[in-house]
Amino acid sequence: MTDARDLAAWLTDNTRRRIPGVMNVPGPEGTTFGDLLAACAEVTAPQRANGLELRTAADPVLLGAGVEPWMELPMWAPEIPELAGIWEVSGDRALRTGIRYRPLVDTVSDTWHWLTQEAASLDRPVSAFARMPGIGLEPGREQEILATI
Repeated sequence: MTDARDLAAWLTDNTRRRIPGVMNVPGPEGTTFGDLLAACAEVTAPQRANGLELRTAADPVLLGAGVEPWMELPMWAPEIPELAGIWEVSGDRALRTGIRYRPLVDTVSDTWHWLTQEAASLDRPVSAFARMPGIGLEPGREQEILATI
């Protein structure tokens, strides 16, 4: 998980320094999907009227419920052969050439601020931007799955 601003600054710097080559930029080592969800919960809490409970579900439970990796649960890559090692990419070369990652909560906060400003400028609720068709679980389906765990 890499903030586009960090990637842009690093690419610009590497171009100026004429550093060639292909490099992976996977984000800070050890950052998890759970960290992202926790940051989202923290940042959006002041604007939520109701509570939010983050719950973990094992890969087999979600797969058994027919949840489609990556699309219905964006960025979820269960332990299945097709997705083996997807998050096990080394970013060492990027670190050695100067990539710097801002704190995840800063990225989430800035993104949330942008989203709320965009919604306000269009006189629409933020929830209108929250879900794109075909991406994410339908709320009813999510509730069905949560009821089983």
